[in-house]
Amino acid sequence: MAQGLVDRVETGIGIDPVRILDTRVDVGLAGPFVSPTAQDLLVTGSVPTTTGMKVVVPSGATAVSMNVTVVGPTAAGFVSVQPADAVGPPSVSSLNFVAGDIVPNAVTSQLPTSGSDQGKIEITYNAFETPGPTTEILVDVVGYYTETTGAPGPEGPEGPEGPEGPEGPEGPPGSLVSTAARLNGPTVSITTNSLTTLSLQAPTTFGAFDTGGFFDAGSPDLVTVPHSGIYIVSATVDFESNSVGYREVRLQHNPIGGGALAIPMVRVAASPTAATVAHGSLQFVADAGDTFNVRARQTSGGDLDVDVSALDLTYLGPVPTP
Repeated sequence: MAQGLVDRVETGIGIDPVRILDTRVDVGLAGPFVSPTAQDLLVTGSVPTTTGMKVVVPSGATAVSMNVTVVGPTAAGFVSVQPADAVGPPSVSSLNFVAGDIVPNAVTSQLPTSGSDQGKIEITYNAFETPGPTTEILVDVVGYYTETTGAPGPEGPEGPEGPEGPEGPEGPPGSLVSTAARLNGPTVSITTNSLTTLSLQAPTTFGAFDTGGFFDAGSPDLVTVPHSGIYIVSATVDFESNSVGYREVRLQHNPIGGGALAIPMVRVAASPTAATVAHGSLQFVADAGDTFNVRARQTSGGDLDVDVSALDLTYLGPVPTP
């Protein structure tokens, strides 16, 4: 999974939640979703919301962070969210549920930046390949990623300090530019039915970055929260192709010192024809210095190659004061 280096930085931006899909009232797409038919949802530019047409995510954004909610499915199954230009059937389970559930989950998806699928995500409700069951789906955007290119120029000389001016009027609330990172990890071999901690690597490959100092080369199996607040974290793990058993991913919060909490655990069936991709995500409150890691398990009966293809972290802001 080697990728070329470019002079590119991606920045995460958090926003107040805006609902761009509510199939109960035909906002974004007409509902309900019918298993297993996929539908594309436009995310960037001017889009319908529950309060009218708005630009929630600007054109050219490279990824979007959302809260996705399933309401009242008529049969058990899963919902998959992936870029609209993804090839083939979905291989990622974003939410799992049983009939009648109301289930939310934090989901981060890349966005196509060119072609007819630019700025769109593909959403699929799959009742385990049973055609006909339906569900309503809600999508609330809580942040997005943008990309800048080119290396910064040299810093100019410092000028003389001027006199202090009068205090100006209070300005309007500004947008929140989030501390964020996108990391990946080297390929390793893990044994069957062993919950294994996966290592990460410095953000030097295509699309990887770390604006918050989450990664520490001295502890490559951990990331550290830089300051207290609300975060969205999502992990995507690739498993070697094999038709036997299941694949499992966990995001482990504070794994050292007995305070471990696995949130959430995602389990998907193995793929006999291609690499199996498992994805887990969550939104949580963390204190400065909190840590977490990515763990994986497979039940193929032998050893399999596995790696973290994407670990996305976004700081949304401080915890609101009661």
